[in-house]
Amino acid sequence: MKPVEAAFKCRAPALFIHAMEDDFIEMKNTQENFDAYSGEIKEIAFCEGDHNSERPDEIKDQILKFFIKHLKN
Repeated sequence: MKPVEAAFKCRAPALFIHAMEDDFIEMKNTQENFDAYSGEIKEIAFCEGDHNSERPDEIKDQILKFFIKHLKN
């Protein structure tokens, strides 16, 4: 089963991140998964880099804030 086919079953808070120079996973796949995801809490972010690049500090901060805000219980 493809992730996009299962996304409608998911409910946990989700943060989708895509590196804009990723040549392994297409940006449209990330967007399709985000759009299909049925959880009430979802965010999407794009950043510089490729599939294996270290994520910029801004993205790391966004991840931390997302966890603190939505996964504190």
